[in-house]
Amino acid sequence: MKHEAADVLYKLLDIVGTHLLTLRAVDGDLHENGHVMYALQGTDPDDVISRRLFSVDATTGDVTLADTAASLDRESVAMYRLAVVAHDMGVPRLTTSSIINVDVLDVNDNDPQVAVSTLTSDSQCHVTESADVGTFVALVSVSDADVADNGNTWCQLAPNLHFELVELQRSAKYKVVTRALLDRETEDEYHLNITCSDGGQPARTAVRDVIVTVNDVNDNTPYFLSDEYHFVLTENNAIGYSVGQVTAQDRDVSENARLDYVITGDLVSTVNFRVDMETGVVRAVTVLDHEVAPRGGFQFQVEARDRGSPSLSATANVTVVVADVNDVVPRFTDRSYTFLTPENQPSGTVVGHVRAVDREEGEFGVVSYSLGTWTLSEVFDIDSVTGTITTRRPLDRELFPVYRFAVVASNSNITLPPLSSTADVTVYVTDVNDHAPEIELPTTREAGQFPVYVSSGLARGRRATRIIAHDADAGLNATLAFYLRGDDAAFVVNPSTGVVYVDTDLSGISQEMFVYRVLVVDKGVLPLSSQASLTIIVNSSIPVPPPSVDDYQPAANVTNSSARQRTLLSSSNFIAVVTVAASTVVVVIILVTAIIYVVCRYRRHNTAPASARHVYKPNNGDALGNGSEENLSTVDLSTATTNLSVNNKSHTNSFTLLTTSGGSADRRNCSEFGSFGKADKVC
Repeated sequence: MKHEAADVLYKLLDIVGTHLLTLRAVDGDLHENGHVMYALQGTDPDDVISRRLFSVDATTGDVTLADTAASLDRESVAMYRLAVVAHDMGVPRLTTSSIINVDVLDVNDNDPQVAVSTLTSDSQCHVTESADVGTFVALVSVSDADVADNGNTWCQLAPNLHFELVELQRSAKYKVVTRALLDRETEDEYHLNITCSDGGQPARTAVRDVIVTVNDVNDNTPYFLSDEYHFVLTENNAIGYSVGQVTAQDRDVSENARLDYVITGDLVSTVNFRVDMETGVVRAVTVLDHEVAPRGGFQFQVEARDRGSPSLSATANVTVVVADVNDVVPRFTDRSYTFLTPENQPSGTVVGHVRAVDREEGEFGVVSYSLGTWTLSEVFDIDSVTGTITTRRPLDRELFPVYRFAVVASNSNITLPPLSSTADVTVYVTDVNDHAPEIELPTTREAGQFPVYVSSGLARGRRATRIIAHDADAGLNATLAFYLRGDDAAFVVNPSTGVVYVDTDLSGISQEMFVYRVLVVDKGVLPLSSQASLTIIVNSSIPVPPPSVDDYQPAANVTNSSARQRTLLSSSNFIAVVTVAASTVVVVIILVTAIIYVVCRYRRHNTAPASARHVYKPNNGDALGNGSEENLSTVDLSTATTNLSVNNKSHTNSFTLLTTSGGSADRRNCSEFGSFGKADKVC
């Protein structure tokens, strides 16, 4: 009999019935002598174990895992040795045998094993907060029972902000070291995860939790909860009386945070006070007297020292004020107070605040405010607690611009009359634009009445008349701007002074009447205005008056160019002025004669039939009086120029509205003065 099988190597799967190989033996005999049968043999312990794990089919020679086989574990037995025999059925039986070596191949069925060791006696991971970067914390060892890639491991640390793993020359060992500087007061304990994985497919992983405790060093100075402590102690105290307590803390732990308190400072303070070393309670050790004690109180320092090595300390300032009985008069912070308040404000308007101080404590230090007995209590009131002064009625600056009175500050006293002091209060009532301008000249609102007579010999730029107005307000509210409104530009007005100038050549006029509407506006935030009618009669018979200081407008108010200035200052005008000055006596005589002549002629004109006269008809704008609250943007102020001679003359207006702050549109009664239709007669 011949056996063809040789030693073989197979990978076994731990599945019952798994086919390993087929034995084949050849027998040259015939019939039963050549019929080969197969079996396992051997009496050694290993052979016995093998027969329990493996089986061979007696007829076919198939070798499989036995039905009784348990799961194979390479880590327990890496190789099995099978002794097999083949025999025929002849008599006597002939046999042959062979050895089969079965290697169990590895699968990744084992997790890595992680071990952490430290250099401390309690096997815990510790590191001081003052440790440098790279300081050793723990040693990590990792192992895996598998082989090849299944047993190759690598590890990582999380979180890795403050610590890291450093591999020790591929020895499956790592050391945990610090990666950053530590601060126990910020983090006193770190929970780390060491994760180790093998190279199997799929990989198997093991996680080991590591707690690193940060040990304290004395690196924090103690600190007081307050840098300043202020205590009040009533005089005539008992010895040992508790004044107050100072408290300090230390962010360190253990002995590094244990504090001792001690008083430092001048000898007077250490004689009168003691501080408890452990609690920080400050006590008076002598009877204190307010009259003897320093006015600012006893001032000293308390030092808190920890018990670390080296010891650290901090100090706090302590002030102990000895309280007195009610023998101090309240004092105002100022001897006198000055306040400003607008007029026309409603009752209850706050005028200002007064303040008095009483250095005493408790009810003795409560200050109450009141007005002096001689004060006009119907005008002002004062809050007894806050010292706030308010009005009891609207104030009128035009009636009483200034109020002066006294305020009283008194403290509380149960057994004695309260102590008090006074302060002077001055209240200035500031102006509000509540008065419209009052026009004194011209005095009429009707066109044609109370005319102003002007000589036709007046040169351009000479003063013709002046608009006079006043305002009961003050400041800008009483600063006025003047405007003219008419159908021609023979006369213009200086918006600042109200002086009316000749703005055309009057020499060709023998008798003509010019009618203008006068508007006077103040410069308040909400401007107010008034109106009047100005009638100017130009007559050739009226002598030219002597030069006036108001002649020739300032260059800043003239809207035309330097050519106009040359016209006003021409040589002919200069000669006329000299001539008039040289013949003053003659002019006076002529002036008197002209006035008599004009008056007589004017009377004859008024007695003429109605059909022969040009009658001025007032329009809606004429109905507006001084201080009217009507909106002037709805009023047509244009008026006709009446010519008493045969021919009517029209003059080109050479001046336009000069914009000033006083001429701004008033939202109440002159919302758009520049929109009346024709340019205003201002210069």
